[in-house]
Amino acid sequence: MTARMRVLISVVGFFSAQAGWAVHPALETALARISQDRAEGRTSFVVSDLDETLVDSTERRFYALRKATVEHCLGTTDGWCGSLFGINLSEVLGLPNRYDLIPLFEQLGINSRFYSPIWSRTLEIYLSNEFMGLDQSIPGAIEFTQKLRAAGAVMFYVSSRWNSKQRAGTWKNLLELGFVLRGEEDRVYLRKDGQSSIDFKREAFEQIDQLGKKKGALIRLAMENEPENFNALVDRFAGADHVFVEGAWMKQEPLKGNPIRVRDFR
Repeated sequence: MTARMRVLISVVGFFSAQAGWAVHPALETALARISQDRAEGRTSFVVSDLDETLVDSTERRFYALRKATVEHCLGTTDGWCGSLFGINLSEVLGLPNRYDLIPLFEQLGINSRFYSPIWSRTLEIYLSNEFMGLDQSIPGAIEFTQKLRAAGAVMFYVSSRWNSKQRAGTWKNLLELGFVLRGEEDRVYLRKDGQSSIDFKREAFEQIDQLGKKKGALIRLAMENEPENFNALVDRFAGADHVFVEGAWMKQEPLKGNPIRVRDFR
């Protein structure tokens, strides 16, 4: 590490302390590198996923489950309905993998033939605009993205949310939380109908990579929570710092590269 980089890291730490929060130690170098880019006249791009990377959508998923349960159980006396209604949000938040509620169902002894249609309906509601206003920031994520912007980074968000169903709610929520500014709609990439998540991600990463090359920008930081998508980030943006946010995933697989592992950004 150069003397200049050490000075920049110290400056980052100083201003973070003045703002009342601390940059996660593993991210200080990435933030300092972006500051150095700006000082030397270069543009830095940051590419990040949303759900469970910067945005905590657990409450949205929980209330989607509640609504799906009401729809399925209305007018029935099945005891398993009562068990589903008894699940608490804190139990979901405490799961090792917040995307996987099956262990809770199994712990309650709920038959898979009973919960399967409810879970399918839960995902339909979750992947809509409904309850999106419940989404919150992963702790420290808003502050960190603000520091990235202040350091000179251009933020791009690549989420497997559906463009046709969720763009309006996504934009409103990101604006209210402070992740985006008006006029930055083209920096939010959402999935087209019929696309698989990984195909969409690879396509979006390539588009951002090409845009960076066209503008002479460097992709300095890339962040994800889903292992498959994280590995696609590493493949496309090999020269970036790679952040893996732990706590929720659809499919587990070994991570490529040398990831910075965090649970939040404090």
